Parts: sequence; C-alpha cells; structure tokens
Amino acid sequence: MSDYEKQVVTSKRRFQIRTQAIEKKQDVLAEIRHRKTNAYIIKKHHLTLWQVRFVIKREIIRQIKKGTRMEIIAHRLNMSLDQIRELRNNYIKHHLINGASKNNLAKKLHMEHQQILTIRNHMIEKKLVQKLTIKEVAHRWRLVESSVEKIREQAILRRLQMTHPEDVATTFRLSVEDVLRIRQKISQPLALQGHVTKESKKWLKNINRQEQAIVASLEQGKPTRIIAQQLNINQKFVIRTSTRHIEQAFEQRQPLVEISKRFYTPVDELRKLRNQRILYYREDGIKARILARKFNMKTTALQKVVYHNRAVQQPMKKDKKENKTEPLTLFSVEVCAKFM
Repeated sequence: MSDYEKQVVTSKRRFQIRTQAIEKKQDVLAEIRHRKTNAYIIKKHHLTLWQVRFVIKREIIRQIKKGTRMEIIAHRLNMSLDQIRELRNNYIKHHLINGASKNNLAKKLHMEHQQILTIRNHMIEKKLVQKLTIKEVAHRWRLVESSVEKIREQAILRRLQMTHPEDVATTFRLSVEDVLRIRQKISQPLALQGHVTKESKKWLKNINRQEQAIVASLEQGKPTRIIAQQLNINQKFVIRTSTRHIEQAFEQRQPLVEISKRFYTPVDELRKLRNQRILYYREDGIKARILARKFNMKTTALQKVVYHNRAVQQPMKKDKKENKTEPLTLFSVEVCAKFM
C-alpha cells in the first residue's frame, strides 16, 4: 500500500470516528432531554460518567455562546440554574487563568465586561477565604499582588455591611485592627492608615454595645421585630446578631436544647438555621471537617446535609444501580476532544 493510500485510509477512519462521536453525543443529549438518569445513559450507551459530563458541559457552553438563556438551558437539560451558572463560571475561570481576554470572553458568552470581573473577583475571594495567600492567588490568576489585595479589601468592606468585624477578621486571618484600617481607607481617606483612629474604635465599640443589648433582649424571649423597634435599628441587624451568637453557641459545644431555651427558638428551627449556615460556608469553599468542628457535628452528618441540598436542587432522580459495563474503546478521551 502506497503512502497516499495509507493517508486516504487514515482520513476515512478519522472521519468515521468523528461521525460516530457526533452521533453518540446527539444520542446522549436526546436521553438527557427525555429526563433519563446518568446511570441509565452510562449503561445503555456504554459510557463513563466523565464522558457523559463532558457532553453536558460542552453543550451548555455551546448554548450559552449561541445566546440561549441559562434558565432555558437548565430546563432543557433537566438541571438547576445554579448548576448551569457554576459550569459557566468554571469555564470563565479556566480561560482567564490561561490568559484569555476578559473582553473576548464577555463577547463570546454574551455578558458584560463587569460581570466577568465580578465572577473572577468572587472566585479569588473564595480562594482567599480557603487560606491561600495573596501571593499564591496572584500567581495562579496572573495578577499583581496589589490587585489581589484590592479585591480582598473590597470583599472585607462588603462583608462588614452584614458581618461583625471580628468574624470578618477570622475569615481572612487578619486582626480586628487590620479590618478597621481597611475600613478607614474608605470612611476616613485623610486619616493616617498606619493607626486605628478614634472614630474606628468608637464605631466598633458601638457595634459591640448594640450586640450586647440585642442578645440580652433575645434571651428575654423578645421577637426580633420588637427588639429592632426598641433599639431603633434595622431588624436585619438583629437577625444577623442572633445568628452569630447561635453559631458561637454551637462552637462552644452547647447542646441544642440549651441553645433553644436560651434564645427561645424551637430545636427544629435551630437545625434549619445550622444547615443554612453550613451551606453558606460550603459555598465559600470551607472544608467539611472544619465546619463539622465548628457546628459540633460528625463530618458524615454534615456531608449528608450538603448532599441532601444538592439532591433537592437537582430534579433528576439518581439511579442507585451500579453500572458494570465497560465503555466502548472507540469512545475514548481523544474522541471526546472532537465533539465540538
């Protein structure tokens, strides 16, 4: 066989493999639209879970690039809007880390430049909360350290609007004085930034005084609405203070019954609140074992809370049957790369 004939055979073989891969992809998407489970698709088409997820991810990005609304994509693929958004954000993260232009990404995904920046900054904030250093984050995202510092400062200022300075300091592994100095940059731009001013100290003192008054009223069984009226403050601040001190009670390993009596809150409501806070911290990227210690739970019990929430968000029922079939050799990683 001549070299030319070999090239023709190879070309035909490649075309055949690509055609089979495209047909397989269309079959998988059709099954998903008919609300078939991943386990069913894996067994019927002799695929791996990785291959099924690969098809779904590529289809989601393709639809977003076409300008299809994420709500419609979620409905078509039987997924939650949060799952679609997470896949899109991971796509943005991957391309930004690899040097892609924010303007080009915004154009491709039918987004504003500021939206891309917001997503990037939120992901950087999560990495800082997960105890990565500014230097490590800057290196990974190809940024100068001063840019990461500004992102951290913005995150701190935003969290100060709804979180106690002590909790913000703990989250970012800073001292309370460091947090106050960051706040001073905005509220007192003319002040010497090396020192904590009297105004900042007074601001913190007022917050602590308000908290003490709120906790005392909560322990008397007063509703948050009444407390807010009596102290002339926003009810949301009262609720946040209540949540903070209930969290502290969990950290101090106080039994649920004692916390319930102290704050006049039913045990079931305390469990709901605890679970909501667990999901909030997991969204921030805090590890399960750290949260288990924080909320005085076993790690397995905490993971069940997270798993149950994901199951509620995911409308597709999961097939518990194990797939014992081997994937087809022709549907390899190399073939997957040719899908799009």
